[in-house]
Amino acid sequence: MKKTRILCYGDSNTYGAIPVGDFNSFKRREERYTKLLQNKLGENFEVIEEGLIGRTAGCDDYKNLRGNRNGQLFFNQCVFSHDPIDYLIIMLGTNDTKKRFNKSIKEISESIENGYIKNLQETLSTSLITVPKIIIIAPPEIFEIKERFEGAKEKSLKFNEEYEKIALRNNCLFLNNTGVEVGEDGVHISANGHKILAEKLANLILEKL
Repeated sequence: MKKTRILCYGDSNTYGAIPVGDFNSFKRREERYTKLLQNKLGENFEVIEEGLIGRTAGCDDYKNLRGNRNGQLFFNQCVFSHDPIDYLIIMLGTNDTKKRFNKSIKEISESIENGYIKNLQETLSTSLITVPKIIIIAPPEIFEIKERFEGAKEKSLKFNEEYEKIALRNNCLFLNNTGVEVGEDGVHISANGHKILAEKLANLILEKL
């Protein structure tokens, strides 16, 4: 039986970074939403994990060894390397709210719309085996203000509204961040938040199938 293939493209919240402690550890790989989603959907599905710590939706951010973490630079290669894909899940934007990038929520949502949705639907689609249905996830609300995330809380409160608009405009599925709680650092999804996100995603995908 052909498996339904799901590509999850995101940042540290897709990678499953632990909010406090051994941040770069891979210890929580079994608890991140991608793995939980695979378990919930079962053997007829294949969930492909593509999370990178620090990945942005559209801001250039260089770090030694990892290079530029602008998610748009790797997106095309990633999609083609996993083609055919049935569903493409995108959850990005948290890192773009950092103070040093000085991006408005409108600019961040435009990065998602132009760099990913329209790019795939209008350009990449002509060369793909399968054109995936896109699911846009609103990143979780940021609760604790740190120096690098100064002003980010206000922007994150508009993720649901702005991301739903671009999803509707471009015939994408949309998943809000309701119930997807963050941990002690106010930025990264808690273990319980990953469970809730996996449940919401599984319900959405099974409903559409």
